[in-house]
Amino acid sequence: MDFELTETAKEVRDAARAFAERLKPLAGAWEEAEAIPAEFLREGGRLGFFGLMVAEEYGGMGLDALTYSVAMEELARANASYQGCLSIHNSLVCTALSRFGTPEQKSLWLPRLAAGEVIGAYSLSEPGAGSDAGSIITSAVADGDGFSINGQKCWVSNGGIAGLFVVFVSTSPASASRGITCFLVEKGTPGFIVGRKERKMGLRASDTSELNFKDCRVTRSAILGSLNGGFKIAMSLLDGGRVGIGAQAVGI
Repeated sequence: MDFELTETAKEVRDAARAFAERLKPLAGAWEEAEAIPAEFLREGGRLGFFGLMVAEEYGGMGLDALTYSVAMEELARANASYQGCLSIHNSLVCTALSRFGTPEQKSLWLPRLAAGEVIGAYSLSEPGAGSDAGSIITSAVADGDGFSINGQKCWVSNGGIAGLFVVFVSTSPASASRGITCFLVEKGTPGFIVGRKERKMGLRASDTSELNFKDCRVTRSAILGSLNGGFKIAMSLLDGGRVGIGAQAVGI
């Protein structure tokens, strides 16, 4: 197998390395403050790092997984909290929409996500359901032409800074994992509140928060994929997400 990087990958690597060198001296202060300054998130958007694998037609760079990984390694080498924000956003949220979104969902969200105008978060875990995703109890009950979501999510990376959340809930409790549906929930939706921020031992600048839903009403157009088809989406996205985490480990 040829492991030589393409010219495009080398260009992306060099751009990520140059940006990372600017982040590196700031990492300690950000960890103490437990936050990434908004201006550096906006700059990451202008440089294209929030849409690395998003198709060019939606404003992204349309890169392959290897080139994406090279960029993630460089950024993690300087600041793993910043890279973690990008990894969740790219591999779990942008990829979710790219693979499973309707044309309308893609047109609405992907350009904004790729530009860093909106940051994405992925929400699967609950206080009683971490690795056992089939045990989630946050529910969505049919309500007229939409659904009403109730429950709590935890350990949500980007939770406090995200504008769009990929949320997995139970729509058929008796069916366990076969009754999970994925919804797109926008920040500011009535009944949806970002809860407390977690205090962590590491990656402290990476925002990790809980989410609370109380009669949060969403329309059927917010379903990503199909009704009760969310478990396969969740697992397939996590498979891709591990690529970003592996790149993070190498970079560190």
